[in-house]
Amino acid sequence: KLLIRDPKKTVAQAVLTSPRLTYKEIGLYASDKSLDGEIISRIARERKWTKHYSVLLSLVQNPKTPTAKTLTFLKSLRRRDLQNLSRARDVPGPVRRSAKNMINMRGSR
Repeated sequence: KLLIRDPKKTVAQAVLTSPRLTYKEIGLYASDKSLDGEIISRIARERKWTKHYSVLLSLVQNPKTPTAKTLTFLKSLRRRDLQNLSRARDVPGPVRRSAKNMINMRGSR
């Protein structure tokens, strides 16, 4: 847990390659707004991690996740999570607007 915060990026990158890493830990790393943006980007690029809803939701809520990746992840979110995201102030504006648009497109169910 401490190694992911190491100032040397190679150490933090090495943590992500550990076979003992769990999805719960990845979800915690993805939600950590103080982590380096490159680490967040690396997590967002890995399909084996983003196929888990909790990791995906953590990435979408993290402002350091690249906006392009976040916008592609929005399609997979549940309505309630989209609503929360559309009201969140710590996510980028385009993400917030896209969440509102998706809620409107899906209609009221």
